[in-house]
Amino acid sequence: MKRTLIEYLIAGTVAAGIVMLVLWGQNYFALAESSARCKALCDAFTVSGLMLILLSALVWVSGKGVFLGIGYAVSWLVHTLIPFGARRHETYADYRERKTGGGGPKGYSFVFFTGLAFFAVAIVMLIVYYNIPA
Repeated sequence: MKRTLIEYLIAGTVAAGIVMLVLWGQNYFALAESSARCKALCDAFTVSGLMLILLSALVWVSGKGVFLGIGYAVSWLVHTLIPFGARRHETYADYRERKTGGGGPKGYSFVFFTGLAFFAVAIVMLIVYYNIPA
């Protein structure tokens, strides 16, 4: 339970840092109009939430072995181009077995759910933005 709380706390801190960077980039603290401030908050939480959601998706696909072909091709190219390097003839099946022997990364759902929470805040801010009288 304590480890899970720490994981969510770290992910939330990273997401909040991204929010602050986006707000700083949009000069949020100098905005006077409430609709502009609400739009900036919506943008910041959207960027932060989507970055975490997409990062968790990338970790998930990587754990499934999607990028093993690229790694094998780069490894083969490096071993082919180095003239005096050790010649290791490894088939793709052997390479795949060696790389997936320990399994992929596990337990990164906290990144996804933190990103989902920040994205939900962005949706709330979007609803508030569209309900502000002009």
